[in-house]
Amino acid sequence: MSADESKDVVYRYFEKIWNKGDLDAVGEILAGMHWFTTRDGAPRRICEVAHQRVAEERRVFPDLHVAVDEIFVAGDRVVARWIMRGTPLH
Repeated sequence: MSADESKDVVYRYFEKIWNKGDLDAVGEILAGMHWFTTRDGAPRRICEVAHQRVAEERRVFPDLHVAVDEIFVAGDRVVARWIMRGTPLH
């Protein structure tokens, strides 16, 4: 995957999944990424983690919005610097 393609995946991830709440897009956008290691070292499927996390955050912050500031690509690694804003339900 080229650097531009990697950046596009990150932008689509934040725009479609986080900003629009399109949880059906999780499998499509994250299709090539299969496993994620949690802080306790347990492997989990990335699609499951993303789907659960986005659903929980959007439930608490219904107007949630992510603004991507920068994306850095080095080889097969991509890092995004972003700001998330939202108003929590009380």
